[in-house]
Amino acid sequence: MKRSQVSAWRAQAPDARDAVTSALLLLSILFSNIVFYNLVGSFAPYGHLGFLFSADLFLLIASYMMLLPAALQAASGGIRSTDVQGSMAGREPPGHPLREDDALRAGKGK
Repeated sequence: MKRSQVSAWRAQAPDARDAVTSALLLLSILFSNIVFYNLVGSFAPYGHLGFLFSADLFLLIASYMMLLPAALQAASGGIRSTDVQGSMAGREPPGHPLREDDALRAGKGK
């Protein structure tokens, strides 16, 4: 595959992911809807055929498709650990275990 084809495919990937996520979300709404339940007629076939399970599964897959890329980017170095700790990083009071660990790492010891 040529380089331009790969970059063109990657440029289209978010649109395809959004379409699949939207379709899964709509299927989840449809399967868990009271109107669909009334069309089936009773809970026995509705539950036996797994419509509620499918609705939950579709929603779970859609959630992962939306959230997992951002989480993987953060885990691969997009977010530094100091950003996660916030502005309180390095402000531990004297005698705090984190401050003692920093002193040991610096070679100062006790």
